Amino acid sequence: MSDGTREEEPPTHYLRQDNDGSGTQVWRIQDSEAVRLGVSNPEQGAGTYIKRGKRASIWAALREDTPWFIPTSANQNRCAQSRIPIDMIFHG
Repeated sequence: MSDGTREEEPPTHYLRQDNDGSGTQVWRIQDSEAVRLGVSNPEQGAGTYIKRGKRASIWAALREDTPWFIPTSANQNRCAQSRIPIDMIFHG
């Protein structure tokens, strides 16, 4: 933007498979935060809300704040951008 502030990217939704393969989490990931959807009050939950803060990127925040986001490990980072519209995920 011309006033020197960053323009926020539109939210992108990611699907993450649980480590044991038992379920799938839906995350809304933006430049400034990552929020797990489908849980009540994610901002207060453990591991359901990640804020970028002063870190280089939201991906750096995810690496620091979660035990599961390891970009180089296919076994631990089962997180992929969803190509399915979010309303189809929750409402079928």
